[in-house]
Amino acid sequence: MHSIDQSGQLSPVAAIAGEDNRYILMDGYLRLAALRRLASDTVRVTLWDCDEASGLLRVLAGAQAHPWAAIEEARTIRMLMQQFDQSQRAIAKHIGRDVSWVNRRLALIKSVSDSVLTTICNGHLSTWSAARVIAPLARANSAHAETMVRFLEQHPLSTRELSLWDKHYHKASHNVREEMVKDPALFLSALHNKEQDKQAIALAAGPEGVWMKDMNIIKAILKRQQSAIAMLFSSPHNASDQQPLRQAFTTIKTLVDAMCKEITP
Repeated sequence: MHSIDQSGQLSPVAAIAGEDNRYILMDGYLRLAALRRLASDTVRVTLWDCDEASGLLRVLAGAQAHPWAAIEEARTIRMLMQQFDQSQRAIAKHIGRDVSWVNRRLALIKSVSDSVLTTICNGHLSTWSAARVIAPLARANSAHAETMVRFLEQHPLSTRELSLWDKHYHKASHNVREEMVKDPALFLSALHNKEQDKQAIALAAGPEGVWMKDMNIIKAILKRQQSAIAMLFSSPHNASDQQPLRQAFTTIKTLVDAMCKEITP
C-alpha cells in the first residue's frame, strides 16, 4: 500500500476474459487489495489471451520469479488437477519443473484437511507452520493436527515456540503427546520453567560447578575410550587404520599437557 500510495501502481495485474463481459483475475490479488484499501477506482491490467487453466499454469511458472509459499503452489497444482484435469507430468512440463517437484508440493497438503487449508487462507495459521509442522503432523496423526490448528486459531504461537513444541513432540511418548496437544501453551510454559531452573542451578554452581560437570563428562568418555584400546590397537597389521586414531589421541594429549602446565603451580 505504501509503495502504490507513493509511486502509483508500477506493475499491472493479470487477468483473462471470462463470461458475461467479466474478467478473471489471475495474478495481482495483493495489488488489487492495496488499491481498494487506498480507495482507488482504477487498476492497470494486462489481459492474457488464454483460458483459465493456461493462466494458472502461467502464474505458477512465474512463481519462480517472486517466491510463493509452498502450500500456495500445492493448492494451485491441486486445482489444476481436480478442476482442469491436468496431469502431474503436464503441469511439470508447462512450469519448467520435474514431476518429483510437483509430487513433493502435493504431498504438503495431501494429509491436510480442507478446514486446515481454510485456516491458512484466513490468515490464522502461517504457511511455514502448516508446511513444517501441521502437514507432517497430519500425516502421522490427523486428530492431533486438527486439535493443534484449533488451538493456534485462538492462541497463536511464535515460529520459535511452535518449532520447539514440534521438536519435543517428535521425541515424546504417545501419552506425553496427548498431553502436549491438549494444552501446548501449558507444555511450553513447563518447558520454560524447567529451563529457568537449570539456568538457576548453573548460576548457583558458578564456573566451578561447570568445570566439575565438564570434567566428569570427560572422565566418562575417557573410560569408554580406554576400554576400546585393546580392540583398536591390538593388531599391528592395521597400522594405516590406526594412524588417524593415534593422531586424534596426540591432539587430545597435547591439550591435556598444556592444561597441566597451567594448573601446576
